[in-house]
Amino acid sequence: MPIPPHLATELAAWRAACPRHPEGLVFCGPRGTPVDADDFRRRVFRPALERAHLDPATRIHDLRHTSASLYLASGAAVREVMEILGWKRMETALRYLHTTAPLTDAAERLSAARAERLAVRPAP
Repeated sequence: MPIPPHLATELAAWRAACPRHPEGLVFCGPRGTPVDADDFRRRVFRPALERAHLDPATRIHDLRHTSASLYLASGAAVREVMEILGWKRMETALRYLHTTAPLTDAAERLSAARAERLAVRPAP
């Protein structure tokens, strides 16, 4: 799986410092045991969401959706994103890929309509 160079650097640093697991797990607990998902969400993920001022209802899977959108926004082709994320069907890609341009356009139209409406408001 391709990963951005800045992330590869971070992962290499983590790998050098993390406890070793006999099966070569990259992410393990402080004692070298597999990470418990519930414990990870409670001790790591939720505090990270709070520090980043993100919605506490954000799920780890939501990050996958975000990465797909960021890949597209940076100019990646849909086919490339599908391959990176392991999607085989276009229907999956269409369900999960969210681009920011249509949302930005919609927000701008809403602001323009509001400004127009306020401009034609009758004087009291």
